[in-house]
Amino acid sequence: MLIARDGSWRINTVVKGFVQNVSGFASSYSGPGDILLIGKNKKDMQLAFERMKEIGGGIILVEDQQILHEIPLPLIGRMSNLEMNELIHLEKKMIALLKERGYKYDDPAFTLYFFSATHLPFIG
Repeated sequence: MLIARDGSWRINTVVKGFVQNVSGFASSYSGPGDILLIGKNKKDMQLAFERMKEIGGGIILVEDQQILHEIPLPLIGRMSNLEMNELIHLEKKMIALLKERGYKYDDPAFTLYFFSATHLPFIG
């Protein structure tokens, strides 16, 4: 699901090929600042969304009602205030966790930006 940052609209869809098994995933990391929710479990998706809001934005991975990992992005939901070395460590851990769940590419951050690209054609 892609949700407008101000809540004025949402798009529900099925995503194939991102990961095979993600229970709950939320991200405010997008070009326009919209919110992305991905998952197979509504409660885990909701927990990821609530945690993302609580920390002021970020990328959150949830499984079995437990937060597995998060990358806080409190600066307009798209940027970090962490030291670069710490941010790199958090990103590498997120990539490893996503790969364990079936992500087969190299850069999830780029994928997240692609999901929210408004220049893509609408598929109805």
